[in-house]
Amino acid sequence: MKKSSSLRLTAMTLALLAPLATAYAATDNPHQAVDYPSQIGPSGMATHSDADAATAEASKRAALKHQPLTAGATVVEPGYYRAVGSHGKTGRSVTLLSAGAKAPTQKQLGERGKYFAPERWEWVADAQSVTRANVGSACPKSGEWHADVPVDVPNYKHFQDVVVTCDLGSSLPRLNIGDPYDDARVRWVWIGPAGDQKHASQ
Repeated sequence: MKKSSSLRLTAMTLALLAPLATAYAATDNPHQAVDYPSQIGPSGMATHSDADAATAEASKRAALKHQPLTAGATVVEPGYYRAVGSHGKTGRSVTLLSAGAKAPTQKQLGERGKYFAPERWEWVADAQSVTRANVGSACPKSGEWHADVPVDVPNYKHFQDVVVTCDLGSSLPRLNIGDPYDDARVRWVWIGPAGDQKHASQ
């Protein structure tokens, strides 16, 4: 059987596979802080303003999809972009580009772990988006999240391709690595809207 290049699970499925999560949750910071400021309310639930912002962002993403930024061109609309190359190649992660900067021309890491030369960059999210979060925290943005596991964690390669789909306000799951200290060091990184890279498995 061909080994899959990545492991894609729903947040609920991964949570069911982590029996120690409940016991360990008691040791968390009660505010479940994320790495950067978030629009998630103090209760950990998404607010109406969050939902409105998500809808506006989706509309903007659809409109700008037909106006990609050529590699090397000057950025007009700041935000998170995904690199796109020939034959449908796409970047594994998103990159924050500021207005006035030049869109990168250097090779980017693709979804299948190989580097490619970007031909264009597609806008996927607002520059103010929260794209990194702690395990167990309220998900600050709906979409697909990749587990960023420190390289000094035992057997980290076993977890480095884990991707979950999580909705705004839901709890980002724990990997249940084994050592609570190592589990707490994992960061979830937003890599795009749900289904944005479905072509990678085709």
